[in-house]
Amino acid sequence: MPELDRDSQSWNFADPYTKLVFQGFVDMEYYVTIAIYGIDDMKDDYFVSQEVKKRNRINAINRLIDCERKIFEAAKFQCNKKKETKLMHKVLKSKLASVMRVIDGIMTQKRDERNNTQTININEKHFNLCLEVLRSIKEELPVLLDKAGMVYPTSEEVDLEKLKESLKHGA
Repeated sequence: MPELDRDSQSWNFADPYTKLVFQGFVDMEYYVTIAIYGIDDMKDDYFVSQEVKKRNRINAINRLIDCERKIFEAAKFQCNKKKETKLMHKVLKSKLASVMRVIDGIMTQKRDERNNTQTININEKHFNLCLEVLRSIKEELPVLLDKAGMVYPTSEEVDLEKLKESLKHGA
């Protein structure tokens, strides 16, 4: 880990959280697509089995939940500074918690011991209700973060294009 010259640079404690939040929004778009279709590219539609698509959909909705949870955790400190954003954070986080309590109902698994196979059945109605709530949270998160002062830079030091590039290249 490089040493920080405390006399010439300021510590940027928020930098990892900013990247986590920004990357979270990129990831959420991807997970929503997978949760809906089971794949992220139409050309794969003919090559990926229905069983794999079902597994992908289940995994994607769980990752979407985890991604939103991480954003809430990363934003909590900044959101707690104002009464309005603290309340909004609490309401949205409680919506996420309500989905987490019922997420197990989105599918059932059956195991066939004779063939050593496992079949997944998705409860589409329940799955779609959970996904709808998660998508509404995803839509409200930028509003919350903007009100908390986390969307637009508050100084000239932040270069959003540079941040975007660093995320693309895994920095």
